[in-house]
Amino acid sequence: IQIYNNVGVGSYAADVPSKGSVSAFIQGSVREGGRDTGDESAEDLYMTMTFKDSTAFSGDISSFAKSMGYTSKFA
Repeated sequence: IQIYNNVGVGSYAADVPSKGSVSAFIQGSVREGGRDTGDESAEDLYMTMTFKDSTAFSGDISSFAKSMGYTSKFA
């Protein structure tokens, strides 16, 4: 699984900042089921991992950049 979120805001024009608000947000939850052990309890939830991040700004914006990502891998 891969998730990428890139947000960027620049000046409205040369030497004229953008005005207003900008925000970037990412949130996720990864759940893993139980291991196949031949037991009924193997269907139980084995692990839950959550993550979230947010950034916001209001006012005169000359440059705003935020890159966020998540990549899952087998260990």
